[in-house]
Amino acid sequence: WMPCPAMQSVRLEELKVLTLNVLFELYGDVETHLQVRMAHIFAELQKSEADVILLQEVTPSFAEMLLQQLWVRDHYWSSCGEQTDSVDPSGQLTLSKWPVRSVLCARLSQHKTVVLTTILASLGRA
Repeated sequence: WMPCPAMQSVRLEELKVLTLNVLFELYGDVETHLQVRMAHIFAELQKSEADVILLQEVTPSFAEMLLQQLWVRDHYWSSCGEQTDSVDPSGQLTLSKWPVRSVLCARLSQHKTVVLTTILASLGRA
C-alpha cells in the first residue's frame, strides 16, 4: 500500500455505501468461525461493488487478509495500510473507490475507535 497521490475531486451522481460488522474472532467464549466466514464476507463485499465499504470489529488478521485480495488492491484506497495497528486489537476500516483526502483514527477507549475518512467527491448532477 502506498500513500494516495494528490488528486482532484470527482463528481458523482450517487454514492453506494456498504457497512458491515464482521464480528470479532471471539464473541465471549463462542468461536465465530471467522476463517470460514472470511471467504463469504470477501465474496459479498466484492459482489456489492460499493463505492465505500465501512467495516467494524476488524482485527489485524482480518485486515491483512482483506488487503491481500486483488479486487481490493486494484480498486480501493484503505484507511489501514500494511501496518494494521489502527485495528489492534480491533477497530474500523474504510475502503473507498474514490480518492481519499485524509484519514483520522481516534481511539476513544481500549474498545472504541472512530475513523473519519474524507473522500474527494462531490455529489449531485452537473
